[in-house]
Amino acid sequence: MMEIRERTLSDNLKRIRTRRNLSLEAVAGLTGVSRSMLAQIERGESNPTVSTINKITAGLRIDYEELLCPKKDELRIIDPEMAGEFSERPGKYRTLMIFPYEQGRSFEQMKAVIEPGQVLGNLLPGEDMNEYVSVISGDLVLRVQSDEYTLVEGMSARIPAGNEHVYCNRSSEKLILMIIFSKE
Repeated sequence: MMEIRERTLSDNLKRIRTRRNLSLEAVAGLTGVSRSMLAQIERGESNPTVSTINKITAGLRIDYEELLCPKKDELRIIDPEMAGEFSERPGKYRTLMIFPYEQGRSFEQMKAVIEPGQVLGNLLPGEDMNEYVSVISGDLVLRVQSDEYTLVEGMSARIPAGNEHVYCNRSSEKLILMIIFSKE
């Protein structure tokens, strides 16, 4: 199955090529990348090397961002289960990156699934990132420094930058959180 980053790259390459009315053969001539490799990239069947990406951006005279980043003005629908894994500890937790940091965007969003009886520590420790957490399902025990707070389904909290904290699932059910990291 195609990863989100590959889908972005394949969509952007095809969009740039068709916008310029270029055939695959013409792009191959400009970039030095074979027609068959370009076709595989556009179909999402190939994950190109850095060298191949360099050839494409140089040959088409575009910035890396134009090829590798999602188009900012288009609708994006994200299936969290298809999103890239940020981290995983089987039997404990897994986090899925929904909207990663991009130039021009001052936040990231991820989904965290914490197994019963498990704890998830700071995901992005840093002095300049506030965290906004919403409980999608389950009961969260939020430990911020020496204080504990219980949040149930539908509740949210803002954790100011620089506060050490952990997310605890003391229940017998999975805990699902949506977390936004924001530079403010």
